[in-house]
Amino acid sequence: MAGEPTLRHRNESAEGWVKYLQQLLVLTDPDLVESGVFDDDTLLAVQKFQRAHGLLDDGVVGDQTWAALRFSQPHTPHTDGLAPHTHHEDGPRAEWYSEYHQGTYDAHDDSAGAFLVNVGSVPLAAGGQAHATITKADGSQLTRDATIIATDGDPAQPGQGLFAQVRQLREALGTGTHTVELTLPAEWSGQRTSFTITIE
Repeated sequence: MAGEPTLRHRNESAEGWVKYLQQLLVLTDPDLVESGVFDDDTLLAVQKFQRAHGLLDDGVVGDQTWAALRFSQPHTPHTDGLAPHTHHEDGPRAEWYSEYHQGTYDAHDDSAGAFLVNVGSVPLAAGGQAHATITKADGSQLTRDATIIATDGDPAQPGQGLFAQVRQLREALGTGTHTVELTLPAEWSGQRTSFTITIE
């Protein structure tokens, strides 16, 4: 399945997607409980978010609302085309936490990376590899493995987070601003994210 599922009030079987939705809503509604169930409080938080962003406040989380939540390019109103409450994620799947250029560089640790969330139906173990393509300040490229580490517990349960980390960059890249593109394993979604880092 490509893209995010359409979520509605009373969704309970969308695995990690509802909890991920609640994590994004907590940024603007800190009292919301991350229960993994699209309950009344989640409905109200979705409607509040939609109103604040000039969207139809119907409480349905379709493409347009997901785009606003994930800092993506604006999207026209659209659903996943499935009958309400029929989405089922079968197996592993992960998504980058947002599409905002949200990667980080830790000068102390000499590492870069980005957060991801388990939205599938099975736990995801740390220790796997994402693929990193780094475009250096001079335009040349190099590739590296990015180790996936646990942030909320190992294995990460549906709705929990992980972090893809590339280490030992300073010597390989040198000073300047570099672009890092990370690609998740194909069996997790193959989704890509990119961000810039500056090494001084």
